[in-house]
Amino acid sequence: MTEANFATFLNSELVRRQTTNTSYSLRAFARDLNIEPSLLSKILRKKIPVTLKMLERLAPPAGLIEPDLAAYREYVKSAEGMKHFDSLQDKQIRHEEFKLIQDWYHITIVELTLLSDFEPSAAWISKKLGISESEASMAVERLITLGFLEKTNDGYFKKSGHGSPGLRIVSDDYPSYIKALRQSIHQFGDKAMEAMHEISPSHRANTTLTVAIDSSLVADAKKKIINFTRSLVDELEKKSKTKNHVYELMVSFFPLTKD
Repeated sequence: MTEANFATFLNSELVRRQTTNTSYSLRAFARDLNIEPSLLSKILRKKIPVTLKMLERLAPPAGLIEPDLAAYREYVKSAEGMKHFDSLQDKQIRHEEFKLIQDWYHITIVELTLLSDFEPSAAWISKKLGISESEASMAVERLITLGFLEKTNDGYFKKSGHGSPGLRIVSDDYPSYIKALRQSIHQFGDKAMEAMHEISPSHRANTTLTVAIDSSLVADAKKKIINFTRSLVDELEKKSKTKNHVYELMVSFFPLTKD
């Protein structure tokens, strides 16, 4: 079995649906699969690999059931499939994942769903974050596609149980991820500067310290910073009886001197 089989299955299913309904389009197929048309197009053209998570989500609405599904699942898990996926990762991250990491408002929207006054609409998100309704709408679709938000029975959406895209711990082996990460950090830096000018000191904290150290202690310092930030965030989340704002915690530790 080759990875092309699932893409071929989807292509065949699209043709089958178009045969029974001549007005049925790729966009309609993407809607029924709950996936962005651009991402579906790439899958159909075999431009991106099909991951296990993607297979499990797309198979049911596409009409792929057991025992056929099991065969596709085993392939994706196989060493051959993972090798192919890794080689593509080394070259270029999928556009949707790149955008998710790169643009600051994706992780923010995920956390926004936890606010007590949250409204699942692009207009409300746009107003709350100061982004366009188009950006808000596309971001929500992207987050649903990649599994960070999920639709509810009433047609709305909420934070899923798949974790948060805010865990930006990525291997340096993936240049595309690092590029996206750098852009994200740059954007959050700009937001921090905006906050210094627009937000009252009573609702933010900004502090800096400059110190001369032995650079061999950097690795230990990084571990302590990670432990501190996780501990602080966990404490704030547990003590928040009513969540009414989304905050960003940034810690930078870098040398000011040259070698």
